[in-house]
Amino acid sequence: MTEVSRFWTTNDTGDGPAAGYTATNFYDFLRRLLIPDGEADQGVLRGVGSELAVSGSSSPLAVAAGAGIVYGLFYENPASLNLTVTTPITGTTGGRVNLKADWTAQTVRATVQMNTDGNAAIPALVQTAGSEWSIPLATFTITQAGTITLTDAREYCQFASIFEATMLDALAGLSVVGRSAASEGAAAAITASSDGQALRRSGSTLGFGQIATAGIADDAITVDKIADDAVGQDQIADNAIGTSQIAADSVDDTKAGNRVPQFYRRQGGHASIWSTVGSTSYTPGAVRMQGGAITVTITTGNSVGTTAVTFPTAFSYAPLVLVSLNLSTTSDTVYFDNVTASGFDCKVRRPGTSGEQSFTVTWLAAGAE
Repeated sequence: MTEVSRFWTTNDTGDGPAAGYTATNFYDFLRRLLIPDGEADQGVLRGVGSELAVSGSSSPLAVAAGAGIVYGLFYENPASLNLTVTTPITGTTGGRVNLKADWTAQTVRATVQMNTDGNAAIPALVQTAGSEWSIPLATFTITQAGTITLTDAREYCQFASIFEATMLDALAGLSVVGRSAASEGAAAAITASSDGQALRRSGSTLGFGQIATAGIADDAITVDKIADDAVGQDQIADNAIGTSQIAADSVDDTKAGNRVPQFYRRQGGHASIWSTVGSTSYTPGAVRMQGGAITVTITTGNSVGTTAVTFPTAFSYAPLVLVSLNLSTTSDTVYFDNVTASGFDCKVRRPGTSGEQSFTVTWLAAGAE
């Protein structure tokens, strides 16, 4: 095969043949231009009419206005047209709505292709260049009662070119191009409206926002993925995600992995007040833990010293409190009382009353956030 170029004046000069060009020359040109790698399925032209969408739940089915390219042959339907679907006798039957190019008839038409009666499988496309070539618009099944279930099967033409950013219209700042809806359609800008948002799927929508629990794999939160007040995952760099990207309360005990302890259950006598005595098992909601180290001083003439502890951040309800006495004798004891959502009194008791004595006490509190 030698080099060739088209289309020139047909005067027998260079590549302009005196006999003119053939239909094959022209549809080969369109085929290579508009369906370079998808001639088996591609062909609908986007933005023309209603893009040959097929609709209906019983015969006849409607094919909307639109245009397409079938193996390089142009087709246009200026208005909605109806296609009759034969009701099966034996059982549910599969079928297609196609655009069919027929070289013998020299036509491209919307047609119905049915499987054998009672066979619910979708029939294979007939595609023989130069004879008959069909591309799909929809597939369907039809019951003996005449009920049709449609599935859109359109594939759009794709211009034979390499995509470059300059081909896009101007976009809003801080956006990406994609399809936000859970359906096929035109691409559009998906914009981050606030600082710290992440691109994620939420329900049936793709967009920017906070990552919810379902977006984090079980056991994915490990120690080396947690920055100061932040959460990371194995799929991203250490310390890469900030708190604004993770939805409040989205990381529960199912997401905690290696070296991250789970606050899995607790027992008590109240659903919210953790310090209430009881044997009922509860699954905690949002958990807050705080701790510290204090000095408790017992003055001369007293056997008990008290230091009031105020939690750095108040709990919703009175929490559990644990206290530990450091560097004491076995006869010294530490205890607490007056636990509230905002603090508690820490007390140390010694056997005698002589002299002033100071003790170091560490404390830990856990409760409802």
